[in-house]
Amino acid sequence: MKSITIMKSMLLLVIAVALSSATAIAETIRKVDKHTLVIRGNPDGLEKILLDRRAILSSADPLAIILHGSQGMVKNLRSLLADTPVPRTYGGNIAPPGYLPWQVGFVDAIARNIVDGVFCGGALISERWVLTAAHCITDSRALGGNAHPSRFFMVIGETKMHPGVIRHRAKNIIVHSSWKQPTTTRLDQDIALVELETPVTFSPEIQPVTLPWPDDRQLLQDGAPLLVSGWGFTEENRNSYDLLHTTVNILSNSNCSTIGRYEEFLTGNMVCAHKPGSDTCSNDSGGPAIVFSNSGPVLLGLASWGYECGSNTNPGVYVRVGRYLNWLSAQTGLSLPLNFASRE
Repeated sequence: MKSITIMKSMLLLVIAVALSSATAIAETIRKVDKHTLVIRGNPDGLEKILLDRRAILSSADPLAIILHGSQGMVKNLRSLLADTPVPRTYGGNIAPPGYLPWQVGFVDAIARNIVDGVFCGGALISERWVLTAAHCITDSRALGGNAHPSRFFMVIGETKMHPGVIRHRAKNIIVHSSWKQPTTTRLDQDIALVELETPVTFSPEIQPVTLPWPDDRQLLQDGAPLLVSGWGFTEENRNSYDLLHTTVNILSNSNCSTIGRYEEFLTGNMVCAHKPGSDTCSNDSGGPAIVFSNSGPVLLGLASWGYECGSNTNPGVYVRVGRYLNWLSAQTGLSLPLNFASRE
C-alpha cells in the first residue's frame, strides 16, 4: 500500500517550454533525478500551480523536470519537488473477509476496469453515511475535478475489487465548508460526507466503525499503532486487487512539525503517523486510520496527505476525526454519541 504526497489522487501536469540547448536539458534532468516535468516560468509560480492543482510528485508517478532558467531556479525547483505533499497504502497484507468491515472504496464509474478505477477510500459510519477526504471529491483527477454522484460508485463489504461487486451509489455529497477557503490553512479541513442512495444492511462483512470521543487526546499516544488500509498504490506503483492493510505508528505533531515543510501545513485537526516501508499511498486517501482502545478499534483519522510513500523519514498525515463530530452530527442528523468508543 502507499501514501499521499499531497492527496491520494494523482495529477500529471505537463507545461511546454522552449529550451536553449540539448546540453541544458540533460543537465537539468540530471539535477532532478527521477522526476520529469516540462515547465515554463519561475519556481514561485510553479509552486502555486502544483499546490493549487494538488499535483502528486512522487516516484509512484515519475515526472522528469526540464527547466529553462538559471542554476538558482533549478535549485529552488528541486527543493519544491522534494517538499511537495501527495495522497497514500504500502507494505500491506491482504485483509481477510470481515476484518475491515467499515472499509469503503471509491471507484470511477467510467474506468476501463474496476481495479484501476479506485481513486479513494472511506469509512462507513452508519447505514447511510460514509466519511472520506474532501480532496477525494474536489480534486480527483479520475473524476475531472469536482465529483458528481453519478461519476463514481462505492464498494462496501468486499475485500477484492472484482467486476461482480455490488455498486453503491451516492445520493448526496457534503464537503466541509472551510475546505480550500482563503482563511483555511492549506490542506486543513480535508473531510467530506457521502450519503448512500440506498442504506446498507449490516452483516459480518459490513459494519460501521466506532468513532472517537471529541476529546481524543488519550488515543494520541506517541508510538501507538495505527491500522491503515485501502486498494491504492503498492510498491508496484499500481492499485491493488486485494484490500491491503498495514500498521504505522502515531507521531506527535510537535515531532512531526520538525520534518521538512510539515510545520507549514500541520494543524490541530491532523494526526501524523510513520513507519519506514509501511504507509498509505496514492488512491488510499480518505481511507480509515484505526487506533485500538480498550473498547476495540476506533476511527482516529482519515488518510489525507504526506511526502512520498513508505518513506524512511516522511510521515503520513491523517484528518483527526474527533475534531469533526459536531459537524458530522449537524450535517447528517445523526445523534451523538454515535458508536462512541468507551473512554476507559
